[in-house]
Amino acid sequence: MDRAACWTPRAALVVTVWESAFAVAYRHPAPGDLAITQDVVEEIDRGAREAGETTAAEGTELAGAAGLEAGPLAQRSDHGLHAAIVELAHEREAHVVVVGTRGHSRLRSVLLGSVSYGVVHNCRRPVLAVPPAPR
Repeated sequence: MDRAACWTPRAALVVTVWESAFAVAYRHPAPGDLAITQDVVEEIDRGAREAGETTAAEGTELAGAAGLEAGPLAQRSDHGLHAAIVELAHEREAHVVVVGTRGHSRLRSVLLGSVSYGVVHNCRRPVLAVPPAPR
């Protein structure tokens, strides 16, 4: 039997999560008397939301071209990127979570943190971590 004939498209949700500027500012306070105003936080969040929506829409187009029935979701998180992805995967009862990696060295990933690492080690759903394409 032809493998393509057996395959039925599955629904896919292309998710982009960004962390609120307030959460970042709280974790990493500005030095000295430098204060971040509410207007600045709102502008940063607005730009992050727009970028997230654009990225999710582009990912949805790519998933659709690959034969998936995909929809976009751009979501702000106040409690960490990997935690938001894991929570969403559990809420939606995802069959699999696919995350990209940036290709950082192990040391750099430890120093900078890694969303994909956090998802892989905290999600109770199957996770596929995809490295970047070779340059």
